[in-house]
Amino acid sequence: MDSLPKPTSWLQGGGACVVAARADAWFIVDSVARLSEALRDVDINADNNKQKVAEVCARFALAFLNADRLEEAWEWGREAQTFDNDNEIAQWCEAEANNKLDTRLGRAVELYRGLAFGSGNYANSARSQLNPGIIAVAQLPPGSIRRRYWEQRAELSKDKGNVVHRHSRAKDLKGFGPETLRKLDSQGNDSLDATLRQVQLWPKPGKKTCDGGKLI
Repeated sequence: MDSLPKPTSWLQGGGACVVAARADAWFIVDSVARLSEALRDVDINADNNKQKVAEVCARFALAFLNADRLEEAWEWGREAQTFDNDNEIAQWCEAEANNKLDTRLGRAVELYRGLAFGSGNYANSARSQLNPGIIAVAQLPPGSIRRRYWEQRAELSKDKGNVVHRHSRAKDLKGFGPETLRKLDSQGNDSLDATLRQVQLWPKPGKKTCDGGKLI
């Protein structure tokens, strides 16, 4: 192959071992070869296999992250979470990729917070990224992710027009994707602050209530 695979194409291929032409990719191939074997005969669509598939995708993401292949790390981290949204390796890889790429910073902060309040392997590292003892934005260290996020948000908020439209960088700042934009009353053609107020009223994903013993 001329390049390393995209998540979907690799998974549809049954997780066969990858051979990459790029010299800097060889150690990535080596690090995931044994994991690719684990999926060779696995039905990736079966519910009882989803955590296993997520783990393989997350390990791919981590290998890419360690190689500073940030776009690929982001793609594989996101792919892993489609199978298991609680996979902490995938969450860490997505957050780190966004942080280093200086994009989707709102999403990165959200992921860091989730990891920081947990008890997993990434809790301390995530907490250190957030400077939790500092509340005032002006007191945050220059270049820290929370400070960069608020600086970008302030810059985007100066435009009182339609700053969350499909071609705006604001959607990257907050991690807005096409599905989110479709759900907005204005289809995304609204100010950043107005959009945030609407999104904050939405039910949190994964929250379910029971009525008579049935999930609703």
